[in-house]
Amino acid sequence: MITCLLEDFLGIKIVITGDDLTKGKYRSIIILNHRTRLDWMYIWMLHSRFQLLEQLKIVMKASLKHVPGIGWACQHAGYLFLQRDWEKDQQRIKNIIGYYKSCQSPLSLLIFPEGTNLTNETKIRSNNYALKQTTYNKPYDYCLHPRVTGFTYLLNTMRSNDMIDTVDDVTIGYEGKFPITEIDLLKGYFPKVVHFHIKRYNINDLPQEDEKIAQWLQKCWDDKENQLKEFYIKNQFDTPSKRFNNEQVESNVRFRRRLALFLWIIFILFCLYIPFGVGNKRRTQGVMQIFVRTLDDRTLTLNVQPEDTINEIKEIVEQREGIPSEEQRLTLGGISLDDELTLNECRVEEESTLYVLLDLEGGGKKRKKKSYNTPKKNKHKHKKVKLAVLKYYKVEDTGKIRRLRRECQSKQCGAGVFMAAHHDRNYCGKCAVTYMFTKREEEE
Repeated sequence: MITCLLEDFLGIKIVITGDDLTKGKYRSIIILNHRTRLDWMYIWMLHSRFQLLEQLKIVMKASLKHVPGIGWACQHAGYLFLQRDWEKDQQRIKNIIGYYKSCQSPLSLLIFPEGTNLTNETKIRSNNYALKQTTYNKPYDYCLHPRVTGFTYLLNTMRSNDMIDTVDDVTIGYEGKFPITEIDLLKGYFPKVVHFHIKRYNINDLPQEDEKIAQWLQKCWDDKENQLKEFYIKNQFDTPSKRFNNEQVESNVRFRRRLALFLWIIFILFCLYIPFGVGNKRRTQGVMQIFVRTLDDRTLTLNVQPEDTINEIKEIVEQREGIPSEEQRLTLGGISLDDELTLNECRVEEESTLYVLLDLEGGGKKRKKKSYNTPKKNKHKHKKVKLAVLKYYKVEDTGKIRRLRRECQSKQCGAGVFMAAHHDRNYCGKCAVTYMFTKREEEE
Protein backbone atom coordinates (compact mmCIF):
# COMPACT_ATOMS: atom_id res chain seq x y z
CA MET A 1 0.00 0.00 0.00
CA ILE A 2 2.78 2.46 0.90
CA THR A 3 4.74 1.58 -2.23
CA CYS A 4 1.58 2.30 -4.24
CA LEU A 5 1.29 5.75 -2.64
CA LEU A 6 4.96 6.51 -3.23
CA GLU A 7 5.15 5.38 -6.84
CA ASP A 8 1.64 5.75 -8.31
CA PHE A 9 0.39 8.83 -6.45
CA LEU A 10 3.61 10.74 -5.70
CA GLY A 11 5.33 9.66 -8.93
CA ILE A 12 8.63 8.59 -7.34
CA LYS A 13 10.82 6.60 -9.73
CA ILE A 14 13.31 3.93 -8.70
CA VAL A 15 16.63 2.98 -10.33
CA ILE A 16 18.48 -0.20 -9.32
CA THR A 17 22.10 -0.92 -10.23
CA GLY A 18 24.63 -3.51 -9.18
CA ASP A 19 24.00 -7.15 -8.29
CA ASP A 20 20.70 -8.87 -9.05
CA LEU A 21 18.66 -9.97 -6.01
CA THR A 22 16.23 -12.11 -8.01
CA LYS A 23 18.55 -15.13 -7.96
CA GLY A 24 16.94 -17.03 -5.11
CA LYS A 25 15.54 -15.94 -1.75
CA TYR A 26 18.69 -15.87 0.35
CA ARG A 27 18.80 -15.26 4.08
CA SER A 28 20.67 -12.01 4.43
CA ILE A 29 21.66 -8.93 6.38
CA ILE A 30 21.12 -5.69 4.48
CA ILE A 31 23.41 -2.78 5.39
CA LEU A 32 22.24 0.64 4.21
CA ASN A 33 23.52 4.20 4.60
CA HIS A 34 21.06 6.35 6.59
CA ARG A 35 20.65 9.51 4.50
CA THR A 36 17.15 10.46 5.76
CA ARG A 37 14.77 9.32 8.47
CA LEU A 38 12.57 7.75 5.77
CA ASP A 39 15.15 5.49 4.07
CA TRP A 40 13.51 2.37 5.53
CA MET A 41 10.28 3.29 3.71
CA TYR A 42 11.95 3.45 0.30
CA ILE A 43 13.58 0.05 0.84
CA TRP A 44 10.08 -1.44 0.47
CA MET A 45 10.08 -0.17 -3.11
CA LEU A 46 13.33 -2.03 -3.74
CA HIS A 47 12.22 -5.33 -2.20
CA SER A 48 8.85 -5.27 -3.97
CA ARG A 49 10.78 -5.73 -7.25
CA PHE A 50 12.31 -8.98 -6.02
CA GLN A 51 9.23 -10.29 -4.12
CA LEU A 52 11.16 -10.12 -0.84
CA LEU A 53 8.79 -7.92 1.18
CA GLU A 54 7.37 -10.84 3.17
CA GLN A 55 10.82 -11.73 4.53
CA LEU A 56 12.01 -8.15 5.21
CA LYS A 57 12.56 -7.12 8.85
CA ILE A 58 14.06 -3.79 9.91
CA VAL A 59 16.15 -2.77 12.93
CA MET A 60 14.64 0.45 14.32
CA LYS A 61 14.74 2.72 17.37
CA ALA A 62 12.51 1.55 20.21
CA SER A 63 10.68 4.89 20.33
CA LEU A 64 9.24 4.33 16.83
CA LYS A 65 7.15 1.36 17.90
CA HIS A 66 4.83 3.70 19.81
CA VAL A 67 3.96 5.79 16.72
CA PRO A 68 0.22 5.30 16.09
CA GLY A 69 -0.54 3.18 13.06
CA ILE A 70 2.84 2.60 11.42
CA GLY A 71 4.57 1.77 14.71
CA TRP A 72 1.93 -0.78 15.65
CA ALA A 73 2.15 -2.35 12.19
CA CYS A 74 5.95 -2.67 12.53
CA GLN A 75 5.53 -4.39 15.89
CA HIS A 76 3.02 -6.79 14.37
CA ALA A 77 5.45 -7.50 11.51
CA GLY A 78 8.14 -8.56 14.02
CA TYR A 79 10.64 -5.73 13.48
CA LEU A 80 13.62 -5.48 15.82
CA PHE A 81 13.50 -2.42 18.12
CA LEU A 82 16.65 -1.36 19.99
CA GLN A 83 16.91 1.00 22.99
CA ARG A 84 20.57 2.06 22.48
CA ASP A 85 21.47 0.39 25.76
CA TRP A 86 24.00 -2.26 24.80
CA GLU A 87 23.30 -4.66 27.69
CA LYS A 88 19.57 -4.67 26.96
CA ASP A 89 20.00 -4.59 23.18
CA GLN A 90 22.41 -7.52 23.23
CA GLN A 91 19.84 -9.72 24.95
CA ARG A 92 17.10 -8.36 22.71
CA ILE A 93 19.05 -9.28 19.56
CA LYS A 94 19.69 -12.77 20.89
CA ASN A 95 16.01 -13.31 21.70
CA ILE A 96 14.67 -11.97 18.42
CA ILE A 97 17.11 -14.03 16.34
CA GLY A 98 15.94 -17.10 18.24
CA TYR A 99 12.36 -16.15 17.40
CA TYR A 100 13.20 -15.67 13.71
CA LYS A 101 14.86 -19.08 13.67
CA SER A 102 11.76 -20.73 15.16
CA CYS A 103 9.65 -19.26 12.33
CA GLN A 104 11.66 -21.35 9.83
CA SER A 105 11.25 -18.85 6.98
CA PRO A 106 13.83 -16.85 4.96
CA LEU A 107 14.87 -13.60 6.63
CA SER A 108 16.24 -10.33 5.25
CA LEU A 109 17.23 -8.10 8.17
CA LEU A 110 17.88 -4.43 7.37
CA ILE A 111 20.25 -2.57 9.70
CA PHE A 112 21.62 0.99 9.62
CA PRO A 113 25.16 0.67 11.05
CA GLU A 114 25.42 4.47 11.29
CA GLY A 115 22.77 4.47 14.04
CA THR A 116 21.06 7.69 12.92
CA ASN A 117 20.39 9.72 9.79
CA LEU A 118 22.79 12.22 8.23
CA THR A 119 22.48 15.88 9.30
CA ASN A 120 25.04 18.63 9.87
CA GLU A 121 25.04 17.96 13.62
CA THR A 122 25.30 14.18 13.34
CA LYS A 123 28.06 14.50 10.73
CA ILE A 124 30.18 16.59 13.12
CA ARG A 125 29.58 14.15 15.99
CA SER A 126 30.34 11.17 13.77
CA ASN A 127 33.65 12.58 12.54
CA ASN A 128 34.65 13.49 16.11
CA TYR A 129 33.78 9.96 17.20
CA ALA A 130 35.81 8.47 14.35
CA LEU A 131 38.87 10.53 15.34
CA LYS A 132 39.04 8.51 18.57
CA GLN A 133 39.04 5.17 16.71
CA THR A 134 42.18 3.38 15.56
CA THR A 135 40.63 2.52 12.18
CA TYR A 136 39.91 6.17 11.31
CA ASN A 137 40.76 6.98 7.68
CA LYS A 138 39.16 10.31 6.80
CA PRO A 139 36.15 12.47 7.63
CA TYR A 140 32.91 11.70 5.77
CA ASP A 141 30.65 14.21 4.01
CA TYR A 142 27.98 11.98 2.46
CA CYS A 143 27.48 9.39 5.19
CA LEU A 144 28.30 8.75 8.85
CA HIS A 145 30.94 6.46 10.28
CA PRO A 146 29.46 3.03 11.11
CA ARG A 147 29.14 1.68 14.65
CA VAL A 148 30.68 -1.77 14.38
CA THR A 149 29.74 -3.35 17.74
CA GLY A 150 26.06 -3.98 17.01
CA PHE A 151 26.65 -5.15 13.46
CA THR A 152 29.42 -7.54 14.51
CA TYR A 153 27.28 -9.10 17.25
CA LEU A 154 24.26 -9.40 14.95
CA LEU A 155 26.31 -11.01 12.18
CA ASN A 156 27.94 -13.53 14.53
CA THR A 157 24.60 -14.37 16.18
CA MET A 158 22.92 -15.08 12.84
CA ARG A 159 25.95 -17.01 11.66
CA SER A 160 26.01 -19.20 14.80
CA ASN A 161 22.28 -19.94 14.32
CA ASP A 162 22.83 -20.80 10.64
CA MET A 163 20.43 -18.05 9.52
CA ILE A 164 22.49 -16.10 6.99
CA ASP A 165 23.70 -16.74 3.46
CA THR A 166 24.66 -13.28 2.21
CA VAL A 167 25.34 -9.70 3.27
CA ASP A 168 23.74 -7.19 0.88
CA ASP A 169 25.53 -3.84 0.85
CA VAL A 170 22.97 -1.30 -0.43
CA THR A 171 23.75 2.37 -1.07
CA ILE A 172 20.86 4.80 -1.47
CA GLY A 173 20.93 8.18 -3.24
CA TYR A 174 18.26 10.72 -4.17
CA GLU A 175 17.63 12.99 -7.15
CA GLY A 176 15.98 16.34 -6.53
CA LYS A 177 14.86 17.81 -3.22
CA PHE A 178 14.13 15.02 -0.78
CA PRO A 179 12.65 14.94 2.76
CA ILE A 180 15.06 14.61 5.66
CA THR A 181 12.36 14.33 8.35
CA GLU A 182 8.63 13.62 8.53
CA ILE A 183 7.95 17.38 8.64
CA ASP A 184 9.58 17.78 5.22
CA LEU A 185 7.35 15.00 3.95
CA LEU A 186 4.25 16.91 5.10
CA LYS A 187 5.58 20.01 3.33
CA GLY A 188 5.51 18.10 0.04
CA TYR A 189 9.23 17.41 -0.44
CA PHE A 190 9.56 14.17 -2.39
CA PRO A 191 12.53 12.85 -4.37
CA LYS A 192 12.04 12.54 -8.10
CA VAL A 193 14.16 9.40 -8.35
CA VAL A 194 15.53 7.03 -5.70
CA HIS A 195 18.74 5.19 -6.70
CA PHE A 196 19.86 1.90 -5.16
CA HIS A 197 23.26 0.33 -5.74
CA ILE A 198 23.57 -3.28 -4.55
CA LYS A 199 26.65 -5.33 -3.84
CA ARG A 200 26.12 -8.85 -2.54
CA TYR A 201 28.72 -10.72 -0.43
CA ASN A 202 28.62 -14.42 0.34
CA ILE A 203 28.81 -15.07 4.07
CA ASN A 204 31.71 -17.47 3.53
CA ASP A 205 33.77 -14.61 2.10
CA LEU A 206 33.49 -12.55 5.28
CA PRO A 207 36.08 -12.92 8.09
CA GLN A 208 35.31 -14.70 11.36
CA GLU A 209 37.12 -12.44 13.84
CA ASP A 210 35.32 -9.41 15.29
CA GLU A 211 38.20 -7.05 14.54
CA LYS A 212 38.40 -8.10 10.89
CA ILE A 213 34.62 -7.81 10.53
CA ALA A 214 34.87 -4.24 11.84
CA GLN A 215 37.62 -3.49 9.30
CA TRP A 216 35.51 -5.00 6.51
CA LEU A 217 32.52 -2.83 7.47
CA GLN A 218 34.72 0.28 7.63
CA LYS A 219 36.01 -0.47 4.12
CA CYS A 220 32.41 -0.80 2.85
CA TRP A 221 31.67 2.67 4.21
CA ASP A 222 34.79 4.12 2.64
CA ASP A 223 33.52 2.79 -0.68
CA LYS A 224 30.05 4.25 0.01
CA GLU A 225 31.53 7.68 0.68
CA ASN A 226 33.34 7.58 -2.68
CA GLN A 227 30.25 6.28 -4.50
CA LEU A 228 27.97 8.95 -3.01
CA LYS A 229 30.46 11.71 -3.78
CA GLU A 230 30.43 10.65 -7.42
CA PHE A 231 26.67 10.07 -7.42
CA TYR A 232 25.76 13.61 -6.36
CA ILE A 233 27.83 14.90 -9.29
CA LYS A 234 26.48 12.55 -12.00
CA ASN A 235 23.10 11.60 -10.44
CA GLN A 236 23.80 7.93 -11.12
CA PHE A 237 25.76 5.07 -9.56
CA ASP A 238 26.63 3.07 -12.67
CA THR A 239 26.38 3.24 -16.40
CA PRO A 240 22.84 2.74 -17.79
CA SER A 241 23.84 -0.63 -19.24
CA LYS A 242 24.33 -2.03 -15.72
CA ARG A 243 20.91 -0.98 -14.47
CA PHE A 244 18.26 -3.46 -13.46
CA ASN A 245 15.62 -3.06 -16.18
CA ASN A 246 13.14 -5.91 -16.39
CA GLU A 247 9.83 -4.82 -17.92
CA GLN A 248 8.11 -8.05 -16.89
CA VAL A 249 9.08 -7.50 -13.26
CA GLU A 250 7.98 -3.85 -13.39
CA SER A 251 4.66 -4.87 -14.90
CA ASN A 252 4.05 -7.47 -12.18
CA VAL A 253 4.98 -5.01 -9.43
CA ARG A 254 2.67 -2.37 -10.90
CA PHE A 255 -0.20 -4.86 -11.02
CA ARG A 256 0.33 -5.97 -7.40
CA ARG A 257 0.48 -2.34 -6.23
CA ARG A 258 -2.79 -1.44 -7.87
CA LEU A 259 -4.44 -4.64 -6.73
CA ALA A 260 -3.42 -3.81 -3.16
CA LEU A 261 -4.83 -0.30 -3.59
CA PHE A 262 -8.12 -1.70 -4.91
CA LEU A 263 -8.43 -4.16 -2.01
CA TRP A 264 -7.68 -1.39 0.50
CA ILE A 265 -10.40 0.79 -1.01
CA ILE A 266 -12.88 -2.10 -0.78
CA PHE A 267 -11.87 -2.71 2.84
CA ILE A 268 -12.24 0.97 3.80
CA LEU A 269 -15.64 1.24 2.11
CA PHE A 270 -16.79 -1.91 3.88
CA CYS A 271 -15.65 -0.54 7.25
CA LEU A 272 -17.55 2.70 6.57
CA TYR A 273 -20.66 0.83 5.45
CA ILE A 274 -20.98 -1.20 8.67
CA PRO A 275 -21.60 1.70 11.10
CA PHE A 276 -23.19 4.19 8.69
CA GLY A 277 -24.72 2.31 5.77
CA VAL A 278 -26.61 -0.32 7.76
CA GLY A 279 -27.97 2.27 10.18
CA ASN A 280 -29.19 4.50 7.34
CA LYS A 281 -30.79 1.55 5.60
CA ARG A 282 -32.62 0.59 8.77
CA ARG A 283 -33.85 4.16 9.26
CA THR A 284 -35.11 4.45 5.68
CA GLN A 285 -37.12 1.25 6.15
CA GLY A 286 -38.78 2.66 9.30
CA VAL A 287 -37.08 0.11 11.55
CA MET A 288 -35.33 1.11 14.73
CA GLN A 289 -33.22 -0.85 17.16
CA ILE A 290 -33.97 -0.83 20.89
CA PHE A 291 -32.55 -2.73 23.85
CA VAL A 292 -34.47 -4.50 26.61
CA ARG A 293 -32.75 -5.23 29.93
CA THR A 294 -34.15 -8.47 31.40
CA LEU A 295 -34.58 -9.58 35.01
CA ASP A 296 -31.25 -11.45 35.05
CA ASP A 297 -29.43 -8.32 33.79
CA ARG A 298 -29.07 -9.50 30.19
CA THR A 299 -29.73 -7.25 27.21
CA LEU A 300 -32.02 -8.17 24.32
CA THR A 301 -31.65 -6.41 20.97
CA LEU A 302 -34.97 -5.86 19.17
CA ASN A 303 -35.65 -4.46 15.70
CA VAL A 304 -39.09 -2.88 15.95
CA GLN A 305 -41.36 -0.34 14.28
CA PRO A 306 -42.15 2.99 15.95
CA GLU A 307 -45.86 2.09 15.61
CA ASP A 308 -45.49 -1.10 17.69
CA THR A 309 -47.31 -1.01 21.02
CA ILE A 310 -45.81 -1.73 24.42
CA ASN A 311 -47.98 -4.85 24.62
CA GLU A 312 -46.38 -6.18 21.40
CA ILE A 313 -42.93 -5.59 22.90
CA LYS A 314 -44.01 -7.59 25.97
CA GLU A 315 -45.08 -10.47 23.71
CA ILE A 316 -41.65 -10.48 22.05
CA VAL A 317 -40.00 -10.57 25.49
CA GLU A 318 -42.32 -13.43 26.47
CA GLN A 319 -41.21 -15.43 23.42
CA ARG A 320 -37.53 -14.77 24.13
CA GLU A 321 -37.49 -15.02 27.94
CA GLY A 322 -40.63 -16.96 28.87
CA ILE A 323 -41.97 -14.23 31.19
CA PRO A 324 -45.79 -13.93 30.83
CA SER A 325 -46.67 -10.61 29.25
CA GLU A 326 -49.37 -9.89 31.85
CA GLU A 327 -46.76 -10.08 34.62
CA GLN A 328 -44.32 -7.73 32.89
CA ARG A 329 -43.94 -4.03 33.49
CA LEU A 330 -41.76 -2.09 31.03
CA THR A 331 -40.14 1.14 32.16
CA LEU A 332 -38.19 3.88 30.41
CA GLY A 333 -36.24 6.29 32.56
CA GLY A 334 -38.03 5.00 35.68
CA ILE A 335 -41.53 5.63 34.21
CA SER A 336 -43.93 2.73 33.59
CA LEU A 337 -45.18 2.46 29.99
CA ASP A 338 -48.87 1.89 29.23
CA ASP A 339 -49.62 -1.28 27.23
CA GLU A 340 -51.89 0.49 24.74
CA LEU A 341 -49.43 3.22 23.80
CA THR A 342 -47.04 2.94 20.85
CA LEU A 343 -43.27 3.36 21.06
CA ASN A 344 -43.62 6.68 19.28
CA GLU A 345 -46.16 7.92 21.81
CA CYS A 346 -43.91 6.80 24.68
CA ARG A 347 -41.02 8.73 23.11
CA VAL A 348 -38.91 5.60 22.71
CA GLU A 349 -36.10 6.54 20.33
CA GLU A 350 -33.42 4.64 18.41
CA GLU A 351 -31.15 2.59 20.73
CA SER A 352 -33.25 3.35 23.81
CA THR A 353 -33.12 0.86 26.68
CA LEU A 354 -36.31 -0.50 28.29
CA TYR A 355 -36.26 -2.34 31.60
CA VAL A 356 -38.40 -5.40 32.39
CA LEU A 357 -39.88 -5.46 35.91
CA LEU A 358 -42.49 -7.67 37.59
CA ASP A 359 -45.72 -6.28 39.02
CA LEU A 360 -45.71 -6.17 42.82
CA GLU A 361 -48.36 -8.17 44.68
CA GLY A 362 -50.38 -6.36 47.37
CA GLY A 363 -49.40 -2.78 47.81
CA GLY A 364 -52.83 -1.40 48.85
CA LYS A 365 -53.68 2.20 49.52
CA LYS A 366 -51.72 4.03 52.09
CA ARG A 367 -53.40 4.03 55.51
CA LYS A 368 -54.92 7.34 56.45
CA LYS A 369 -53.18 9.04 59.29
CA LYS A 370 -55.21 8.90 62.55
CA SER A 371 -56.12 12.20 64.16
CA TYR A 372 -56.29 12.47 67.97
CA ASN A 373 -58.72 14.79 69.79
CA THR A 374 -57.14 14.70 73.24
CA PRO A 375 -53.81 16.35 73.76
CA LYS A 376 -50.78 14.17 74.11
CA LYS A 377 -49.81 13.41 77.70
CA ASN A 378 -46.35 14.54 78.50
CA LYS A 379 -43.97 11.98 79.87
CA HIS A 380 -43.33 12.24 83.60
CA LYS A 381 -39.97 13.72 84.36
CA HIS A 382 -38.30 12.65 87.59
CA LYS A 383 -37.54 15.57 89.86
CA LYS A 384 -34.36 15.54 91.80
CA VAL A 385 -35.01 16.13 95.56
CA LYS A 386 -32.29 16.48 98.13
CA LEU A 387 -32.38 13.85 100.95
CA ALA A 388 -35.40 12.20 99.31
CA VAL A 389 -34.79 9.09 101.44
CA LEU A 390 -36.14 10.94 104.53
CA LYS A 391 -39.70 10.58 103.30
CA TYR A 392 -39.48 6.85 103.92
CA TYR A 393 -39.01 7.40 107.69
CA LYS A 394 -41.00 9.12 110.45
CA VAL A 395 -39.86 10.33 113.90
CA GLU A 396 -42.48 9.73 116.57
CA ASP A 397 -43.12 11.92 119.62
CA THR A 398 -41.22 9.49 121.75
CA GLY A 399 -38.17 10.02 119.54
CA LYS A 400 -38.42 6.59 117.98
CA ILE A 401 -37.81 6.35 114.20
CA ARG A 402 -40.41 4.33 112.35
CA ARG A 403 -39.96 2.99 108.81
CA LEU A 404 -42.87 3.86 106.48
CA ARG A 405 -42.13 1.18 103.84
CA ARG A 406 -42.83 -2.50 104.34
CA GLU A 407 -40.05 -5.03 103.74
CA CYS A 408 -40.74 -7.80 101.25
CA GLN A 409 -41.22 -11.11 103.04
CA SER A 410 -40.30 -13.20 100.04
CA LYS A 411 -37.20 -15.40 100.35
CA GLN A 412 -36.10 -14.19 96.92
CA CYS A 413 -35.82 -10.61 98.15
CA GLY A 414 -35.04 -10.72 101.85
CA ALA A 415 -34.22 -7.80 104.13
CA GLY A 416 -33.44 -4.47 102.62
CA VAL A 417 -35.95 -4.74 99.77
CA PHE A 418 -38.92 -2.49 100.35
CA MET A 419 -42.32 -2.64 98.71
CA ALA A 420 -43.94 0.27 96.95
CA ALA A 421 -46.88 1.77 98.84
CA HIS A 422 -50.07 2.37 96.85
CA HIS A 423 -53.47 3.45 98.14
CA ASP A 424 -54.84 -0.12 98.16
CA ARG A 425 -51.77 -2.38 97.98
CA ASN A 426 -48.08 -2.86 98.57
CA TYR A 427 -46.07 -4.06 95.61
CA CYS A 428 -42.54 -5.49 95.32
CA GLY A 429 -40.95 -4.47 92.08
CA LYS A 430 -38.33 -7.23 92.33
CA CYS A 431 -40.41 -10.36 92.87
CA ALA A 432 -43.87 -8.91 92.03
CA VAL A 433 -45.39 -9.93 95.41
CA THR A 434 -48.50 -7.84 96.10
CA TYR A 435 -50.37 -7.32 99.37
CA MET A 436 -53.93 -6.05 98.88
CA PHE A 437 -56.02 -4.40 101.61
CA THR A 438 -59.49 -2.88 101.73
CA LYS A 439 -58.76 -0.01 104.02
CA ARG A 440 -55.35 1.40 104.53
CA GLU A 441 -54.46 2.33 108.04
CA GLU A 442 -53.38 5.87 108.35
CA GLU A 443 -50.47 5.01 110.46
CA GLU A 444 -49.02 1.65 110.48
